[in-house]
Amino acid sequence: MDPVLDFYYALPHPALTQLGCQLHQFILSYPQTRSCIRYGIPFYDRKKWVCYLNPIKDKGFEWVFLKGNQMADPDQLLSANGRKMVKGMLLTVGEKLPLVQMDQLLQEAFYCDDLAPGPKAKKRKI
Repeated sequence: MDPVLDFYYALPHPALTQLGCQLHQFILSYPQTRSCIRYGIPFYDRKKWVCYLNPIKDKGFEWVFLKGNQMADPDQLLSANGRKMVKGMLLTVGEKLPLVQMDQLLQEAFYCDDLAPGPKAKKRKI
């Protein structure tokens, strides 16, 4: 099975599992998006690491963008919380997801990812 789905199914609160699976499907609905577990939580990437979902006890998830400081955020949904590079937003169990704004943020994150240089080529020793 998918290790990321295993992560969500192992969460202690059923509503948190449901929200996590819903967010997982939403993010993976975009082409070329991959998921994996890093540092014990779900990460999503394309060219490079794009975002991750950090569970917040029984409240929900913080959806964090690794290039949040470079992203346009016209609705000011993202918060740095004292961090320099990443920004995130709280997605709470029981609240309606702002899907239009989430789509805009994810598109912006993918745009920033597309601008990033690819993996560095290793120098050959001669």
